[in-house]
Formats: sequence, structure tokens, C-alpha cells
Amino acid sequence: MNIIFIITGLRIGGAERIVVDMAEGLSNRGHNVSIISLINDIQLRPKNSKISVISFNFQYNPFIFIYNIIRLFVYLKNQKANIIHSHMYHSNIIVSLIRFALPNVRFIFTSHSSNEGGKFKMFLYRIFFQKNGMLTTVSIDAANEIKKLTGITNIPIIKNGVNVEKFRYNNDKRLELRNKFSINENKIVIMGVGRLVKAKGFNNLIDAFRKLYFEFPNILLIIVGGGAEKNNLLNQIRQYNLSDQIKLIGSSNDVHHLMSTCDIFVLSSIWEGFSLVVAEAMSCQRVVVATDCGAVSDMLYESRFLVKANDIEDLFEKLKLAILLSVQESKIIGIQSRKKIQENFSIEIMIDKWISYYMS
Repeated sequence: MNIIFIITGLRIGGAERIVVDMAEGLSNRGHNVSIISLINDIQLRPKNSKISVISFNFQYNPFIFIYNIIRLFVYLKNQKANIIHSHMYHSNIIVSLIRFALPNVRFIFTSHSSNEGGKFKMFLYRIFFQKNGMLTTVSIDAANEIKKLTGITNIPIIKNGVNVEKFRYNNDKRLELRNKFSINENKIVIMGVGRLVKAKGFNNLIDAFRKLYFEFPNILLIIVGGGAEKNNLLNQIRQYNLSDQIKLIGSSNDVHHLMSTCDIFVLSSIWEGFSLVVAEAMSCQRVVVATDCGAVSDMLYESRFLVKANDIEDLFEKLKLAILLSVQESKIIGIQSRKKIQENFSIEIMIDKWISYYMS
């Protein structure tokens, strides 16, 4: 098949990593795959040289916007694709404007969030995606929320998958990176990964960590990611006098190795579409404490570490429970967590399901 993925941008994020991993997996199976980014900010690229990455310069300027719509249409028309698969809200809306002019191409649109925006955005979804099966999503939670807000009745769910060969525990990397960050091996490291935006709930995590630190002074919190809330979070950390105990280390392409440095991975999000980082941390055999959003309740091996979203006290209690685990208990949970991801949420399983859907 000739498959084109279109996504709003290729910054470092869960949906972006899924698109790149899907493209590489499909290419490895003999399909012709390319990726279009609607904006020029490209931070992620496939390692497979057969996969072309093209960027367009979409902007809010109406003249540039219309010009790029025409460019995108001409490009897609010339590619003679079998499948055009769009990802994320802005891409979904823009590509939906073009699909009417390409009636012989199969268009698929995937939402990666349970919170795509306000009433107007959902109104546009309702207009463009009433045709059954055209709009897909990555979790039951996301599908139910979109159904409630749009009235679309049939939203197929294909859950995301993890590259389990890439995301695996690496003791050498653990020692190397702990040495790099001057972290004693006896230190209990808690890690969160995600964009520094309000939806990720890192302010709640810092509040919960502050309470934990009074009981467990041998803990360290590392937050990986960048975003608009960075200064607010730094101010919160300084206000609590926790600058030595909480580190914001910015975005990284090395998350699969960084996860080996931590003992407990935490998701503090208020909402998610799927929460790929939870699956990735489980694949790395980490003990995971996570808020109940996206597909987390389906994924988590240990339901006792499931946290009520936006509940600081519950987050504190579940993190405390994880800290008090014995070394042997943590090891068993890690092994079983990876096994669950391998058997249910691997990238290969996801690609199998997408190929079946493309051909249906």
C-alpha cells in the first residue's frame, strides 16, 4: 500500500512518536510510507531512510493558509495514495477540507486525546466526521468523550503500541545516567514525562512530592519535558524550597534510556487520550503510579497504583505505597508489567490492527 501520514507537527510527544513508529513498522513490512508535517517544527524523524518527511508552512495568516491548502491538495493528488491517515485535531480539520476533492482515496482521521477542545471544535468534528468509521481514536475514554460531545455514534478504537525492543530496562544506562546526574544508587528516583502544560498535572505532582519528602527525604523527582508551564512549575519548586529535590531537565529524545534511571514512574495527568508514556514505562519494567485517564486502567498491571485524576492526596498515597514496596515486589511488578505490554500493547500488535483496518 501507498500510505501517507499527515500530522500537525513532529515535536516530541506521544502522538508524534506513534506516527513515526507506525511509519517505520509499515515500511519494514514493505509498504510505501511518507509523513507530512503541517508545520516546519520537526524534532522527530524516522530512522528508516525510505520514509520521506515533508513539511508545510501552515500559519494563521489566511493567505498563507489558503496557499498551503492548495499546495497540500496538489501534492496529495500527485502521490496517488491508497490511504491518507491524518493525526491530531488541526491536521484532521485541514485534511478533511481536502478529502472531498480526492474521492478515490481512503481517508482516516485519528484523535489522540479525550479533550480535543471546546464546543466549536467539536462542532467541526460533528460536521466533517459523521460518516461511520472515518474518525478513530486510541482509547475507550477518548471515544466516549468525543461521542458525548459530537453525537458521532461509531468511533473505532485502535490502541497505541510501544516499541518494546527500544523501551526496555537497561542497567548500564541506569548507572551511566545516574552518574551523569550525580544520583546515588540508594536514592529513590520518581520520574514524570510529558509536556509542561496544565493538562499533565505536574503542579499536583509537585504538591504530592512535597508531602512525600517530609516522610522520605531520600527521594528525587525528575520531570522530563518542556512547555508553557515551566516557569510556573519552577516558581512552585522554589516556593517549596525543593530545588535540589525536583529537577526539570527539559525535552529529550533519550526517554527510553532515562526511564531506566528511575525506580517509580508517575503519570499525574488530568486527562489523556491514551498515555503512551505509561506503556513505555511498563515496558521498561518500572513500577508505575498513574492517574485514571485515557487507557491507563486497561494497561496498568497493578490497579492499586491507579490514582483519581486531579486528586493530590490520592496521588500522595499511591506514590507512598510504591515507595514502600520491597525490592523483590518491585522487580516482580516490573517483569509482569513488561509482559502485559508485550502481549497487549506492542507496536507490532498495533500495526497488525491498522493494516486490517486499512484493508477493511
